[in-house]
Amino acid sequence: MTTDPAARAYLDYYLDRPGNPDFAVMLEGPWGSGKSFFIEQYF
Repeated sequence: MTTDPAARAYLDYYLDRPGNPDFAVMLEGPWGSGKSFFIEQYF
C-alpha cells in the first residue's frame, strides 16, 4: 500500500467530523500490502 495523500486526506476528514459517524473506513489490499503499517504511521 502506498502512502496515498488522498487516503490521508480522507482519514483527516473522517476523524475531524463532529459527532459519531454512521459509517467506518475500510482499507483494502492483499496480505502484506502495508494496511496496518499505514494506519500505525498515520496515528
